[in-house]
Amino acid sequence: LAYRSAREDARLFANAGRQWIFGPVADLAMSIFAPINIRSLGDDPEKVSKLLCRMVEGMGAQKVAATAKHFPGFGKEAVDTHLTRLSIGLSKEEWDKTYRKIYKSMIEHGLMAVMTAHASLPCYQKECNEYGETPIATVSKELISDLLKDDLGFEGVVVTDGLIMGGAGGNNVELAIDAFCAGHDMLLWPDLEYVDVLEEKIKSGEIPMERLDDAVRRILRLKEFVGAGEKRAADNH
Repeated sequence: LAYRSAREDARLFANAGRQWIFGPVADLAMSIFAPINIRSLGDDPEKVSKLLCRMVEGMGAQKVAATAKHFPGFGKEAVDTHLTRLSIGLSKEEWDKTYRKIYKSMIEHGLMAVMTAHASLPCYQKECNEYGETPIATVSKELISDLLKDDLGFEGVVVTDGLIMGGAGGNNVELAIDAFCAGHDMLLWPDLEYVDVLEEKIKSGEIPMERLDDAVRRILRLKEFVGAGEKRAADNH
């Protein structure tokens, strides 16, 4: 049912000319007080993982890219990242038993994109900002480049959640640049000066060309998967 439902959603998207879906939500319903609870597929990581993997395959069958969100996964906190940042209070053992398994399984089933959360995961972070806080995933190299890309082996596109959200802490060009340097390949609603400033920093060598090459390679891979630019007939089945 999960496969057929996702495939049908993707078919409708594809027929409307859309090739990339910002879903499914991969967060667990760990608390009735957590805002993400009403958008979750459940609280059992094994069952949720199976459903998510079939949804990824269903979307992929229509050549539509799925996006798992919101990495690294919300915890039990009653905090809405549309309003403010979140520190996920899961231990390393708890995270490994839940979200590591979920994301690893989705990656193995062809997941093409991941959207991150304006939330930190202290159990996997050593770096702290000037206030002694662990950075949110939006600007954390430890969570994006080290954990998601290197450790979990994710080869797809990593995109931020909306940078205009309260949890991002104020949308400005510095935030956007930090998000790119952390390992994000695409940004959702960045500051209007972002592209020009990014170009200057790459040309000056402040940001290594390897970071840009990595982002471009991942984006081109996603475009190839969905057949971007190809004319496709409507699928009515």
